[in-house]
Parts: sequence; structure tokens; C-alpha cells
Amino acid sequence: MLTLTWFLLIPFALMIVRWWVGLKDPNFTPVQSVPSAVRLGGALAGMGVALAGVGAAQAGGALTPLVVVADIAFAVAAVVLGLQIADRVFVPGVDNAEAVREGSLPVAMIDAAGALAVGYLAAAVLQGNGGNLATAGVFFLLGLIMISWLPMALFLFLLHVPADRGLSLKQRIELIGLQRNVAVAIVFSGCILATGLIVASAITGDFTSWHVSLRLTLSSLVRGLLGLVLAAVLTGVLTRQSRGAFAQRVRFNSDSGSALLAAVLLIFTAGLVRVVLAG
Repeated sequence: MLTLTWFLLIPFALMIVRWWVGLKDPNFTPVQSVPSAVRLGGALAGMGVALAGVGAAQAGGALTPLVVVADIAFAVAAVVLGLQIADRVFVPGVDNAEAVREGSLPVAMIDAAGALAVGYLAAAVLQGNGGNLATAGVFFLLGLIMISWLPMALFLFLLHVPADRGLSLKQRIELIGLQRNVAVAIVFSGCILATGLIVASAITGDFTSWHVSLRLTLSSLVRGLLGLVLAAVLTGVLTRQSRGAFAQRVRFNSDSGSALLAAVLLIFTAGLVRVVLAG
């Protein structure tokens, strides 16, 4: 019965995500637009990651068809929420759906990364033993709070943007103009995905008590972020230039090659940290 419920609901869930991505554009045709395809692809990938969390929980054998329905609905909601965070937090002052419709690849990339990162979080809280709906909700909320500002802080550090007490993180990012620079968007997407992996690792695990689980989450998060900061510092080694020179080339010369290497290094480091934390 669980398997039947699973296979009947997944196509429906994917249709909902597809409908939401094209909601503001009645003529939405991802096959004719690379940015639209990237945005939809990221949303579907985030959905796939979240559903993998449902599948892992189902493998534990403690689920009923009703719980599977609830988990799949949660996975859909998580992807939609990821797109909303990308729209309202990561790219402030811009209607992301409209920008993608007009051909903005950088915005599409950040949307895709946001949906995928929140998919990581959804998969994380659906796994583990000893918890319930309340504990999953609390840790998912904590994950959302962290994923809403940690990628921006890492991004500004990586691009050597000096602190300004008069500006918030969002305002400082808005001044960079990432919606017009593919190289900058590649770096920011890498920061979002790497941070999403770290935060997901921190909130994954069996629930024992609030005190113990929160302490383990904080400890895992700190260790993971230290790994990402080290990766950011070592970016110059990989790209054979100083961190300041790297930032200048990405921001002002649109050096997509250096940006891609930096993004891959961050994601690779996050993957290693995730393996270490899981052990």
C-alpha cells in the first residue's frame, strides 16, 4: 500500500512544482528558454532530494499511507519555500519569475540553488528516529533561518566585500548586482548549495532530547562552517590568484571559470564535511 501511494503521488507532486514555477507566465516553455529550464530543473531536483528523504524514512518501516502523503506534501511545500527565499532574500528588489522570463540566467541559477538547498533541509528532517512532527518542524525552521543568511555571509566573505554597519547583508548583496553577472551568480549558487549541505547535515539525526539534539546541531554547524571558511580562504590556491584578485575578476571581469572552480570547491568541501559529520 505504501509503494502504491508513493508512485501515485509523486507525478502529482511534480506537476504541482511544475505549475508553481510557471505560475506567473501562462506561456511558460522551459524547452525554449535556458533560464526557465534551469529554474524548473532546480525546483525538480530539490523535489527529488526531498522525496529521497521520504523514501529513506519509508525504508524504516514506521510509516502509513497518510504519513507518506503528509511527507510528500511537505516536500512540495519545501521546494516552493526555497523559491520564495531565493526571490525575497537572495535577490531582493527583483521579481525573480519575471527576471527569468526575460532571460536572466543568474537569477534562474540562484532560484535553482535555493530550491535545491531547501530540498536538502526537507530530506534531513524527514530522517532519523525518536522525533515527531513538532521536532521536525522546529529543526526545519532552524534550518530555514540559517539557510536564509549564512550563504550571504559566506558569499560576501568569499568576494572580499567589506563590512558596512549601515547596510544589511541583503543590501550589500543588492549593490553587487548579481542578477546581471553570471560569474557572481555561480559563486553565490555554490555558497547556497554548500551551506545547504552543511545545515542539512547539522539537523539530521535521531532525536533524543531537546538539549542534546540542539547541542549536537550547533556543534555540527560550527564544524561545517569552519570547513567552508577554510575552503573560501583556499580559493586562491585553486585558481592560482589571491583571494582579493579572485574577487575582482569575478565581480568586474565576469570570470566564470574562476567562479565555477570556487563553487565546486565549496560544494566538494561541504560534501566531505557531511561525510565526516555522518561518521
